Amino acid sequence: MSISITAQPTTDGKYSAYLPIKFTATETANPEFLYFKVRYANSDEIPEIPWYKAYNIGDEFFFDAAAYLKSIFNVRSSQGLSTTAIEELTDSYGKFEVVINTTALLTYGTNSNEFYTFATLETRKETAEQTASYGTDKKELLYSNDFNSNNAMPNKNIAKQDSINLFVENDYIFVNVFIEAKPNANSTPLAYMYLDVSAYENKLISIPLNYTFVNSTFSKVGAGILFARYKSFQVTLGGNIGVGGYFKLQPNHIFYNQNTECNQLEFVYINKYGVKENITFNATEDESLKTKSKQFLAHGYNAEGNTLTFNTSADRQKISQQTTITKKVEGKKMLIKRIESVKDFLTSPVVWHVGDELKQVVLYDGTYKLTKENKGLEVSFKYSSSQVKPSFL
Repeated sequence: MSISITAQPTTDGKYSAYLPIKFTATETANPEFLYFKVRYANSDEIPEIPWYKAYNIGDEFFFDAAAYLKSIFNVRSSQGLSTTAIEELTDSYGKFEVVINTTALLTYGTNSNEFYTFATLETRKETAEQTASYGTDKKELLYSNDFNSNNAMPNKNIAKQDSINLFVENDYIFVNVFIEAKPNANSTPLAYMYLDVSAYENKLISIPLNYTFVNSTFSKVGAGILFARYKSFQVTLGGNIGVGGYFKLQPNHIFYNQNTECNQLEFVYINKYGVKENITFNATEDESLKTKSKQFLAHGYNAEGNTLTFNTSADRQKISQQTTITKKVEGKKMLIKRIESVKDFLTSPVVWHVGDELKQVVLYDGTYKLTKENKGLEVSFKYSSSQVKPSFL
């Protein structure tokens, strides 16, 4: 008896857990069924994933690993929210293989190619059949928005939860820092900073981009220390760390500008690539408060032997009070080129409001509409969190 795999993922291919990941196998004895089991590429078993029993259909056996892999990802977790350390995002990706056998045993089975799977909803592909390749190979920097014809992504305002997410295929990340509040492609950087990420090769990671982390973790190209506090920066995968040093032509980049307006609101959401990204709005909020409680009649009846008398002066009191504060952002105008980040934000399964601390909130009534001649967006939404006001009840 011999098992042959006639259809399977490409070796080290990149696939979405939300699209089919198909396997087809044959067995010379044509048994009634074969067993398929997904496990990690390092041969570790995944207890949450059971064996799949595939019945013989026309002397072939079929299996789709996507549903099983999707079930073990957890994009809602706190991974990717750190502002002090690089995190590997194991809740949003992994490297796997499939074991095929005539019995439900991992030993003596036939192993498939090893492949990567990501919790991504991106439907574009950079490599044929590899359904997660557009983000990891084409964009590399896993932001919601796309790069334009000048290889630039729409600028962001500097905020507390700034970070970059990427599947590491190159040795370095570069951050060019500026004194200007709003630099452009013609601006001269104050300094060129770089970070060696080669230890994370072929891993999905999140890197904080706040001033403290960049200044303490990134290295400066050339001699000297970065004394001046920069006002803005540019993130790119292409740069030069010195004569004879590393150089890679990777033009994709994004500028982070100093916010010069008041009332900046910041949120963190889960974008289409299953990673955390922040978004800011320069807008005011309308606030409303709603309470809900139960009530009872205090000392309503008095008992004297077998006689009950009603106390007409008894007071009603409330218990189990719940307080909900709802805030509304309405009619915020944004550039049309930010539409992908707005879509991902409004449809994110989890959103965090960034204040003195991260607070998970419920986002609802989110809408956007295109403004005159489709040149802009008008964004509105509400968000709330329960029991944010201390109560004696």
